[in-house]
Amino acid sequence: MPAGERIRGIDGVIEILNEASASQGEIPCLSSWELSIAAATQTVPTLCMLSNSDGGSAAAGGWDRNYLESKSWSLTAEFAWQEDDTAGAAAALDPIDVGSRVQTLLYPNTKDVGKVEYRGFAIITDIGVPSEASGEVRQTISFTGDDDLSRALVT
Repeated sequence: MPAGERIRGIDGVIEILNEASASQGEIPCLSSWELSIAAATQTVPTLCMLSNSDGGSAAAGGWDRNYLESKSWSLTAEFAWQEDDTAGAAAALDPIDVGSRVQTLLYPNTKDVGKVEYRGFAIITDIGVPSEASGEVRQTISFTGDDDLSRALVT
């Protein structure tokens, strides 16, 4: 992909591996995904009381300092529900599997060599299977990172 070229979301792939890194397949008929990464920080304000002749309130109004405490990540996906669990990773994504620890591989723009991949262990924290009278049954699943998330190029 040339620099600056926009990609369309239709080429995203999420593969699920078990804790032993054996592939459970790709999430079937994926329609959307969101990778969220957050930093938890501690803010240390400059405001302090006048005490011990240290300047106290005269030092107020300076810039706060922020320190990184930790980082976290999560991944949410929506896909077509597979009642018979025969397509891709569907068998590993049954609602009964909530709480399981898996490895996720997210390929935002195909699994082709040289494309970006995000990889990390996660706990399945939420699985929803809504139903409606008309339309396709869509399943949602949420993963919460359980350690590092790495970014690499597909080899």
